[in-house]
Amino acid sequence: MKNTLLALVLSLLFISIFTKPSLQESNSPTPLPNPRLLNAFIALQAWKHLITDDPKGFTSNWYGYDVCNYTGVYCAPAPDDPHITTVAGIDLNHARISGSLPEELGLLTDLALFHLNSNRFKGSLPDGFRHLSLLYELDISNNLSPANSLRFSSASRP
Repeated sequence: MKNTLLALVLSLLFISIFTKPSLQESNSPTPLPNPRLLNAFIALQAWKHLITDDPKGFTSNWYGYDVCNYTGVYCAPAPDDPHITTVAGIDLNHARISGSLPEELGLLTDLALFHLNSNRFKGSLPDGFRHLSLLYELDISNNLSPANSLRFSSASRP
């Protein structure tokens, strides 16, 4: 009986030792993205840090380098190089998110649309928005922050 139990324990130990590397491989971190997606990761993480309330959980999956799978973030081929994927749009309309916008959002140089309608953001659009030459849709209406709604800073105006 003792030999059978010992053999069973040793077998389980042997299996767990030799199957562990394959488990480590499947849990390996996502490889670093191209430089534009890395900039998007930096920008979105800085933004998530400034979000004070997200009652609908829109940003609950905003972790890791795969920003194209973040809720509300839309990726597309870069206009200047179709082999490079980049963040082309952000749509968080009606999310009721509170917070402010970081200067790092200016790193999203391929951003074409930015929809934040019906949230509770406050403060100013970052100055870096002046450099977003591809931005053609900007909707920051109905930001219902009780203190002060999102607005253009004098530096952000074209």
